[in-house]
Amino acid sequence: MNVLIFGAVCAPTISQYVKNQIAEEHKNINLNAAESLIKDPYVDDYIISFNDLQYGQNLIRDVRAILQKGGMNLVKLKGNNDSILAEVRKNLTEKDKKNEKLFSTEKVEKILGYFLDFEDDSITLNFPDEKFDTTLMNGEKNPTKKEILKFLMSHFDPLGLFTFLTSKIKLIYRWTCKEKLEWKDVIGNQLMTYWQQCLKWLKECKNIKIPRCYALNITEAKKTQLIIFGDAGKEMLCTVGYIRLVDKNNMQIKTSLIAAKSYAVPIKQKRSIPELELDVAAKAVQLNRIITSSHSIKFDEHIYATDNACVFHWITNGPQKPSQYVKNRFNKISTETKISEWIWIPTEWQPADFGTKFDSLPQMKYENNWFVPPIFSLPEENWVQLKPPCDIVQKSLNVYLEKEVQPKINDCQAGYLNFKRYSSWDKYIQVTQLALKWKYLASKKVRRLREEIKKTSDVTPKEALKIQINEYLSNIHKTDFLYEEAEHAIFRAIQRQCFEKEICTLKNGDKLPKSSKLMKICPYLDKDDGLLRSKTRIPISLGFNKDKISPIILPKNHLATVRLILKYHENNKHVHEKTVIANLLQRFYIPNIRWTVKKIIRENCMRCKRSLAKPDQPQMGDLPSYRLAMHQPPFSFICIDVCGPFEVKRNRGHEKRWILVSTCLTTRAVHMEILHSMNTESCLKALQNTICLRGAPCRIISDCGSNFIGCNNLLKEAQDKWNLELLQKGVITKKIIWEFNPAKASHMSGSVERMIGLIKQVLKNLHNTLSTKMLFPDDETLRNIICEVIGMLNNRPLSMEYMEGDEHTLLTPNHFLMLRGNFQSTSSDDHVNSCQLKNWLEVKKLINSLWDHFHKAYINEIKYKDKWLDFTTPLKVGDIVVVADPTISSLWRLATIVKAEQGSNNQVRKLTLRLGKRSVIKNNKGIKNAYKEEKFTEITRPATQVAPLNLSSKAIANNLENIEI
Repeated sequence: MNVLIFGAVCAPTISQYVKNQIAEEHKNINLNAAESLIKDPYVDDYIISFNDLQYGQNLIRDVRAILQKGGMNLVKLKGNNDSILAEVRKNLTEKDKKNEKLFSTEKVEKILGYFLDFEDDSITLNFPDEKFDTTLMNGEKNPTKKEILKFLMSHFDPLGLFTFLTSKIKLIYRWTCKEKLEWKDVIGNQLMTYWQQCLKWLKECKNIKIPRCYALNITEAKKTQLIIFGDAGKEMLCTVGYIRLVDKNNMQIKTSLIAAKSYAVPIKQKRSIPELELDVAAKAVQLNRIITSSHSIKFDEHIYATDNACVFHWITNGPQKPSQYVKNRFNKISTETKISEWIWIPTEWQPADFGTKFDSLPQMKYENNWFVPPIFSLPEENWVQLKPPCDIVQKSLNVYLEKEVQPKINDCQAGYLNFKRYSSWDKYIQVTQLALKWKYLASKKVRRLREEIKKTSDVTPKEALKIQINEYLSNIHKTDFLYEEAEHAIFRAIQRQCFEKEICTLKNGDKLPKSSKLMKICPYLDKDDGLLRSKTRIPISLGFNKDKISPIILPKNHLATVRLILKYHENNKHVHEKTVIANLLQRFYIPNIRWTVKKIIRENCMRCKRSLAKPDQPQMGDLPSYRLAMHQPPFSFICIDVCGPFEVKRNRGHEKRWILVSTCLTTRAVHMEILHSMNTESCLKALQNTICLRGAPCRIISDCGSNFIGCNNLLKEAQDKWNLELLQKGVITKKIIWEFNPAKASHMSGSVERMIGLIKQVLKNLHNTLSTKMLFPDDETLRNIICEVIGMLNNRPLSMEYMEGDEHTLLTPNHFLMLRGNFQSTSSDDHVNSCQLKNWLEVKKLINSLWDHFHKAYINEIKYKDKWLDFTTPLKVGDIVVVADPTISSLWRLATIVKAEQGSNNQVRKLTLRLGKRSVIKNNKGIKNAYKEEKFTEITRPATQVAPLNLSSKAIANNLENIEI
């Protein structure tokens, strides 16, 4: 790179890199000069100081020589001693002599935000007054919030030497943020008084001259101390660092301010004074680390001073039951400092106090309490070994341990109600009514009644007062006065929270600014009830209700507005939003009311959410491994289910029979066994018959029928015994794995369900076409029908592609069972009268007549996958869902997901849900006042039977009254 673009963002970084690279490559000239060239410059200013004149001359000469090797040069050279640059002037080249910018002729230079006077070697404040309006700097014009911030940021004080003043300007800006002023809003008269005071102090600060050098005799000091002070107020924090030199007689030689830093406390942060003091102590440790790393001076001692007894007690003894806030800062302090390095001082000796309070200001000269704290004028033994008195420690600890009690507000209009604490509008009204009752009990009328009762009544004052007060309050209830007063108190509280600026403007008789959101609706303050209302075009003479003529203005995003809209929604029996909007417009003006009502109802009404909830169908899963298990015997993996019942003729009566259908999940072969009952014993016998005829399966899949569960338990017990016997003979037997699909998940065993559907269809058609004598067949005939259906299903084609080498044969399940696939009929005479045939021939003829229809229907069903194509958002553990039951959707129960099982494509298939029933305990008056928690039950359901609500458990708790889990 030969050319560097002027003004590029990366230019300072590149120039610093090049400068450091030059110093690294030419260390052989002078190692000290190279290290100084890397560490001492700040951007384009190179400032160094030294005690030895000869050393300084050689250092500047070698620095210039190193820079010239890289094509750079030092310009505007200036020192507080002319002999420093004498060596430079002797060795000037012809090119340097022509350079007019090589030496600076200014007596005062601007360096890093300060004025450096080379004559008296002092630093003064550099503030760019020319950037601001004269009327603003003279205090004749009220500044805006934007101008205050610009004024604050224009003052560059990297060392914080004038923190005692800049912290006051930060306080003013913090107050503008607390009053929620906009950027172009002008500050009020009270803040203007503080602003004028800061301008006066700023002019006085410009006369303060601070010595540039800490001390001329640092090397003569026996001990060099770095002392950090920290103090905290309710609105500002401040840390200050000083260097203190001590001679051999333990007497102070010199004390000088090194650096200071102030911080504004966040407006929304609610911390006690001890917590803020501990935060300042942590920041003092941080300031100590910065000062130590940026100085070549080696400090013999590090001292931290605090005036808070609670913080000193925590650091020396450790905090008891600390909060996470206290614990984090205490750990930081304890890891980087020692207990012996901390001291306690009285508040009068705390110099950092000047940076935390607006009224606290030192004298505008260098020898004030900020630059030279009075504590250093005392012997070291008088302030190093001080300890706070026990009563001060206990008092300071109580401030932290005691909970902050909010001040009591007697006026119900002051907005004392905590809207987050109550979950319904009725609760707001009840709490406010209770507060109004206490207000009326303490009113002048009740006190007057008390005085009259003591003088005239023969009844005891307590009983008479109770009677009079009850009558007084009962009259209030009869006229609904108390309910209306409670509503107005809540409305006033809402408006003061959201429209405080507009209310103050209207009270003062001023016009609202054009930037106000309420400008278009002509707001005004009602003198009767103190509410902020909107002026409409309806004349008062028409006799309409006051709320209709002048609606009450409410914010759209306030929590109480949400509760009010939900109350109207419940009163209208959860009908369409338009009805709620029409009723609200009779009394209130809510900005963007249509969108607000729709959003609030859809997001917060639990009853509507439950009634409108719909289950999501997950994307169709991948085929499991057992569907593609090649080179395995048929019926190694089976799915079983029961169809029926079917009535058979037995003697002169009728009995029910069921069919156990077993489907091979790999070859799609079918086997059926007759069940004489639905109990576990009959199911087990049928399963044993299937195993004897088709072989023992490795895995069985079924639904959660009670007969299957009982059969599984019996098989486990039997297999355990069989295994013990076989193991004794040296034979290893593999157990059968039985898997159960969740309840109401028929799609998970779709293979067997399709077979059952086909079987039912065949038998139904048979039932419709059979003669009257054959409507109720006997067991032998039913067995014959089942065998015919098994043969037909196992001879159905699995694919439309012909087998290799045979253009007339399609692959069927019989190829895997019998090594041949043709299904031979025992009779083909279709023209014989059915009445002359025997029973088995008539059944055979009817089954063959349905073959063509069965063949076409089966092929068309498995031809395409035309459903469950969309990918749905997976449900997670802890989500609140609705369990879909065959009832009205509004009666579906809520549940929490305890376990979610996913398929191969990351779609949730099976869920374990926790259900609980909450019963309401009512008092004698029938009012709901408590809930009794009963035991939770867990159920398993497929994902298709669950409707997500997109709510957390916290949202459910907020709507506890409207939900029954």
